[in-house]
Amino acid sequence: MSDNHDELRRLSLDFLAQVTANATHEIKNELAVMNEQSHLLQEFLVMADKGRPVDPARLHTLVERIIARVGQADEVVKRLNAFAHSADLKPGALRAEGLLPLTLEMFARRAALKGITVETGSDNIDLPPWADMFLLEAAMWYCLVSASEAADKGAVLRAGLERNDEGLVFWLRGEFNREPEPPQAAILEAMGAAFSADRQELRLSLLK
Repeated sequence: MSDNHDELRRLSLDFLAQVTANATHEIKNELAVMNEQSHLLQEFLVMADKGRPVDPARLHTLVERIIARVGQADEVVKRLNAFAHSADLKPGALRAEGLLPLTLEMFARRAALKGITVETGSDNIDLPPWADMFLLEAAMWYCLVSASEAADKGAVLRAGLERNDEGLVFWLRGEFNREPEPPQAAILEAMGAAFSADRQELRLSLLK
């Protein structure tokens, strides 16, 4: 087994670990709030058992908060499920309007921890059938990590996918305090991709 293969496997597992840890932290936060609200609801019921009147409006508010948190946790699970199944898609089955928002939504918590915002900035395109979906997702993730580390707190970045004569390009634009670092060489080599960056733009080009 080659060193590059070992490195690519390690990076792939690291990418999966980062995405999973990010999503489970989000779910854990929602569960913590639901647990807190459920205990408050339980206290109201204990008060009612003792003959003390409970304000129905407060009960409604608690229940609505729990329902809202259940909905948010469900969105995280749906996102993680969509990511898991994206590797099963046939070549060309997932359009850019699916891949890009999915990747940005998965990265949103990490962006928030860095104090930056990443917005969608491209039109809809069909992904080429030769693109390896999993490696593309991993490369986009590592580009987002690199860009977020090169951006100042409060920065707003725009992300897009576009096709040109040379192939497929993932770009990130904004104001960086230094040139973002490229994804690891093993990923670029496996994808046949080229990387370039300056203080205004990062480009990951997948050649045909």
